[in-house]
Amino acid sequence: MNDRRTMDLAERRAADRTLAQRRQDARRDYVRYAEQEATADREYAVTMAKTLARCRADGESVGAAEIAAKAEASEAKFKRDIAKSLAKAALLRIEETEREAVTVRDIHASSERVD
Repeated sequence: MNDRRTMDLAERRAADRTLAQRRQDARRDYVRYAEQEATADREYAVTMAKTLARCRADGESVGAAEIAAKAEASEAKFKRDIAKSLAKAALLRIEETEREAVTVRDIHASSERVD
């Protein structure tokens, strides 16, 4: 019994279309999450700066101002970190579809030799 996977041209085209769609979706997700990360990073930096300046103007020590600023900016930091992780996951999905495309190509090429 032959356990080798074979693939005809129609299967190859269907697999290529599916992989292209998955790759396109992952790229779109990457752009979206990278933009979310940049927006949250900007929000984090602005919140930190404003809070530090306000606290220092109110006479708080540097240490107390930093603690207050980090607390004030924690939500933006959280959003930035989540968006960064999602962007990385999207990049990994892009790489995965590239590897799958190579596998599909190799299976189809070996199927042509079998025929």
